[in-house]
Amino acid sequence: MRRSAALLTAVIVFALLAVRPQSDLSAATTTTALPIADTYITQQQPTLNSGTSTQLRVDGSPVLRTYLKFDLGAISGTVQQATLRIFAETSQSTGFAARAAGSGWTETGLNATNQPTLGASVGS
Repeated sequence: MRRSAALLTAVIVFALLAVRPQSDLSAATTTTALPIADTYITQQQPTLNSGTSTQLRVDGSPVLRTYLKFDLGAISGTVQQATLRIFAETSQSTGFAARAAGSGWTETGLNATNQPTLGASVGS
């Protein structure tokens, strides 16, 4: 996986998962998950794929969206809490919302014309 520098959004992105093994409900462990795929799309260039870019970008005008994919298949037990950490490289203070988008996209195949439907906000 390549490391992603970011413009406007994320320099370092990872998820911290508090996992409670099913066999021992009193013990919790913390697992760090790095993205296995990342890309951004822009409505100004609907067929552009940015999967090989070293940047991740977001903006409201023009619309730029970043997509991150995590592989959580190796986690056993019940996830009690997940924290997505995004460190911005910008002087803007507008903020952003994180939304679920499903896993049916690929890093080098996603663009604005085939982007998945966004789910409800899972944080901002």
